[in-house]
Amino acid sequence: MKDQAEQLRNLASTSWADKTRTAASASNRATRIIAISSGKGGVGKTNVVVNLALAMARQKRRVLILDADLGLANIDVVMGITPRFNLQHVISGEKTIREIVVPSEDGVQIISGGSGLVDLANLTEQQRDLLIASLAELETMADVLLVDTGAGIGANVLQFILAAQELIIVTTPEPTAITDAYSLIKVVSRLSSDVVLKLLVNQVRTAHEAEEIANNIIGVAKRFLHLDVGTYGSLPYDSYLVKAVRRQKPVTLAYPNSPSAFAFGSLAARIWNEELPATPNKPGLLNFFRRIVKPASWDEGRNG
Repeated sequence: MKDQAEQLRNLASTSWADKTRTAASASNRATRIIAISSGKGGVGKTNVVVNLALAMARQKRRVLILDADLGLANIDVVMGITPRFNLQHVISGEKTIREIVVPSEDGVQIISGGSGLVDLANLTEQQRDLLIASLAELETMADVLLVDTGAGIGANVLQFILAAQELIIVTTPEPTAITDAYSLIKVVSRLSSDVVLKLLVNQVRTAHEAEEIANNIIGVAKRFLHLDVGTYGSLPYDSYLVKAVRRQKPVTLAYPNSPSAFAFGSLAARIWNEELPATPNKPGLLNFFRRIVKPASWDEGRNG
């Protein structure tokens, strides 16, 4: 007899396939840009990025990860890869964008920002034009770009968040994580009105705990910021995830039948089926990178 988790996985997979079959055949859909960040470190943000990417790839999405965490870039560690080149090599003209993309055996592609991320704000006009032209190649390579930003509210973190269409804020039940998640929401909401904000509560013990935390943050944002923050639900505390981290392997690969793996599959389907508000200033990968490399004063889509 199939266990309950397997039955749920099959049901979710069937439901997802029915809902997205039409979307999968649409080749002209602009790449979806999702930044994933957190108010503080240690909440599992990078694990969310990697496992979400793998779950999306299993659901036949072309997924590209940009490792934009300047302080603790560890996508390569979690994925078990060693990027030889990063954006700096594209900026210098040594490599093309396709040459720095690292494909994984599981269908996810990774771009390491590396030291090139520091230089993006200081490019000459000629360097900007060259970089943007080279990045145009990415437009046909991915259905979704997941941007793993740093934690906190530093300028480099906000640079990538404000260029994205959507921000997923990862938090945990820890009080400081909740407080810092709200701080990030507050800062982003003051700088931009066209970033769709979604909350994801990680490492929860019960559904009630997750709901209570989400309702608290959403309610405070509505009351004091007059802001509607959405939610992508929660991810469970799972001993298999802990074991996978120790093995330096994504839980969706190390333990594909674990509660975490099932949760990431459901999350991937839910995200893709979400109907986002139109963001005319932010279609596709090329515009995402254009918004990053241009000074803020050039960007009419950003509010002061």
